[in-house]
Amino acid sequence: MKDDWEYYGKYFTECEKSKNTIEKYLRDVRTFLIFSGERELSKEIILDYKKLLVEKYRTSSVNSMLIAVNGYLSWIGRDDLRVRVCRTQRRIFREEERELTREEYQRLLMTARRENRERLFCILQTIAGTGMRIGELKYLTAETLKAVSYTHLRAHETDSYLVCRLLLEKKKTKISNKSQFY
Repeated sequence: MKDDWEYYGKYFTECEKSKNTIEKYLRDVRTFLIFSGERELSKEIILDYKKLLVEKYRTSSVNSMLIAVNGYLSWIGRDDLRVRVCRTQRRIFREEERELTREEYQRLLMTARRENRERLFCILQTIAGTGMRIGELKYLTAETLKAVSYTHLRAHETDSYLVCRLLLEKKKTKISNKSQFY
């Protein structure tokens, strides 16, 4: 078993898994093997392990642990023992208590404006007006704005979110100010 264990770790390295992924998979499989003890692996043991995980962890954690165990079972040639992961239902919306209220949003905008943080003001409007994720902001550049027509941007404008128009006007102002000096 120890030899198998070392080869299993090498297998992940050959599959170009990251160090953290390898450590997590090995930890999850090690935990399962400790649970199973010296008993011969059976579907019943694995289902008992799954039941224990469901009682102790969140569904996403249970599934990641089961994926590691299933991978190990396949690796040792025991696909017949693999178990299904738990079904999850994705939430489209956050819980209401985690959402910003309109008043909180307005307060953020007013604070940004009061502190002369125009860029933050525009970012807040962009996120709120488009549903853009914070991680996607890095793709919102002057170049991407140049690639989108002003008419297209105006078509998505609403009374409360003049985001794209503000960004475009700000860009046009900067460009015209620079051209005045040349």
